[in-house]
Amino acid sequence: MPFESIIGHERQISLLRKMLRSGIIPHAFIFYGVPGIGKYTTARAFAKALHCTLQKDDFCEVCTSCQKIERKTHPDVLFLEPLEDKKTITIAQLRDMQEQIAYRPFEGRWKIVIIDDADRLQPESANCLLKTLEEPPDHTVLILIATSTTALLPTVLSRCQHVRFSPLAQAEMVMYLCKNRGITQQDAACVASYAQGSIGRALLLLDEDFLKQRTQLIPLLISGTAQQATESLSFAKKHANENPLDSYAFEFLRCWYRDILLLKSGITDTELLYNRDIVASLQKAAVHETYTGLIKKIARIHQVQQGAALNFNVQLALESILLAP
Repeated sequence: MPFESIIGHERQISLLRKMLRSGIIPHAFIFYGVPGIGKYTTARAFAKALHCTLQKDDFCEVCTSCQKIERKTHPDVLFLEPLEDKKTITIAQLRDMQEQIAYRPFEGRWKIVIIDDADRLQPESANCLLKTLEEPPDHTVLILIATSTTALLPTVLSRCQHVRFSPLAQAEMVMYLCKNRGITQQDAACVASYAQGSIGRALLLLDEDFLKQRTQLIPLLISGTAQQATESLSFAKKHANENPLDSYAFEFLRCWYRDILLLKSGITDTELLYNRDIVASLQKAAVHETYTGLIKKIARIHQVQQGAALNFNVQLALESILLAP
């Protein structure tokens, strides 16, 4: 899997390859951007390229170093991420990392540390990391991965080379999904629209049968009949039993009502719609919706999504949205 196999991010990869050719590698990076767009994948690829024995500005995936990094068994590459029972990387993990990078590399040319969710570090942990950034051991490269830079200490940011990752283009995502998931171009375009530039999110949507849920919901949303109430209650109950922790039905509803609100506001550019492939269904549903009702439903969905980490009742939440006037 050489650099060219990574989806998008040509500018960022070009910068990294230029550094590899020159041999001038900053001691610390921060890769930041929305979740699921390839920051972690690129960081791991860069680590492979730094250790690859067969390539100068790329990686081969066949040499021992590349294979060990892929399996996370290379003694000179550390992967720091929150433990299963923790929400963020602990100070104990950082201190253990500091001890390990104090030694020279065992097999390769560099000691590399990839720190995931760096923007979620607690102040004490961030200050611990700062000590390493201020006086990094020789032959050490740290790669911090974050959603944004706003939560990181300015003193941490000032010591890192910033590499910003942008959301992927829809065309790139559609091509990838068709090739690697074997779905139709229409389905791939639908999923890519909802994923908003995040290939990780697109894959999660497919894994959670998002397209199937969407197909089940659309008839309920366009009927506007008394039968719709009974069917909505049935769907809410069935969905809660089968997918008690799934929030993608709510995400679809949020985008559905948002699209209808745009249509009722006179928007004619379908490229602005998430559900651009089913505009006729949106128009049918719009007949039964009001501005006030749509805004209330969107607000209710937002409230549910904000509390998704809490123990909320999926069935009641769906019923309150689907049955709202």
